[in-house]
Amino acid sequence: MGEIAAASSYSPALANVAWKASDPMDGYFPEIYDLIVKYKAPILLHIDPPNGEPLAKLEQALSEHPDTTFIFAHINAYNTPEEIDRLIGKYLNLYADFFAFSLFITLRGDCSRKYSYQ
Repeated sequence: MGEIAAASSYSPALANVAWKASDPMDGYFPEIYDLIVKYKAPILLHIDPPNGEPLAKLEQALSEHPDTTFIFAHINAYNTPEEIDRLIGKYLNLYADFFAFSLFITLRGDCSRKYSYQ
């Protein structure tokens, strides 16, 4: 499944669209999670901001839908390597997309080296 805006307050492209959800447990998301399990498809969630209440709701979704494969889009934007470790270590159904700030973080020498394929 393509990238879906589960919460977006700051993105100029998504902040004011009527169809976006307020968090990863809003609206039809729980039904979508159950449906995509049947098709063995992952879901890529865009969560903005990627911390605070939207992150708590993602953790709720991860717990309540353990058979759903979640990809946290841009997990490296505003999350520390320790927080990323915690999330990936705790939820076996969570994968990470590191696209956000990739060049900046690589040049800075932050967590992208730890999680890059060598």
